[in-house]
Amino acid sequence: MSGMTVLVDMDGVLCDFVTSFLAAYHRAGGIGAPSQPIRWGFVDELPDKVAVADAWRDRHLWLDEHPYTGALSGLMTLHHSCAVYVVTDAGPHPEIAIPAKLEWLAVHAPWFPAARRFISIPQRDLLRADVLVDDYATNAHSWLAANGNGARAFVPRRSWNEREWPHPCGELNEIAAEILKGG
Repeated sequence: MSGMTVLVDMDGVLCDFVTSFLAAYHRAGGIGAPSQPIRWGFVDELPDKVAVADAWRDRHLWLDEHPYTGALSGLMTLHHSCAVYVVTDAGPHPEIAIPAKLEWLAVHAPWFPAARRFISIPQRDLLRADVLVDDYATNAHSWLAANGNGARAFVPRRSWNEREWPHPCGELNEIAAEILKGG
């Protein structure tokens, strides 16, 4: 195992938050959809604020997230080669989100030591590591500024970040290969 520490964001890198949130919103009786393409902050655009609040409290919002193609194999590759931490923002109801996200990891990545390597924090720039993989370009920019020279950030291509990050990457399996070859 290398001495490298890698932070991997959960929602938007490992799993599809957008589809899951919209499903929870509609289960709560929400009508309407965000503008296309999906942008960061799409939740604020949804017209039914009661359904938005109910969606945030729906533990299936987190449990029903589908892994992105290549995400789990990329996480496993990194896990076998580096000190990997899954990081997340638990949203407005961490008492619901954190246990559900840990359960998601137990189901989809039972080999990952989530009890020791899961961090719930919205401010990525407070964390120190060699590499950050995050779908939110603002997190990547602030994290790079706080971590200084030698730190690397990777942002997988999503509709909400293509204009905010100069070189969006592929999925986590491709990013893992790039990290391990030193790119």
